[in-house]
Amino acid sequence: MVLGPDLSPDGNSIAYFAAARSGGMQIFTLRLSGGTPTQVTSNPLVVHAIPRWSADGQALYFYLTDKTAAYSKVGAPRIAAAP
Repeated sequence: MVLGPDLSPDGNSIAYFAAARSGGMQIFTLRLSGGTPTQVTSNPLVVHAIPRWSADGQALYFYLTDKTAAYSKVGAPRIAAAP
């Protein structure tokens, strides 16, 4: 299930959060043209949620909860085009 999708500024990708096979709620990106999602976060003990692209598309901002709630930033991954 895709939750909280956000369209990238260039209109080519979305960022969203979902339950990961490795555990926890994680942030993913996916090209709208198809392909495999790219997992951006990985800590299974932390909930990562509600990603939002920076205006230039170079970073993703998102909420995370561990012992307390916080707002974090990660550089946007390079997303490969669909084969």
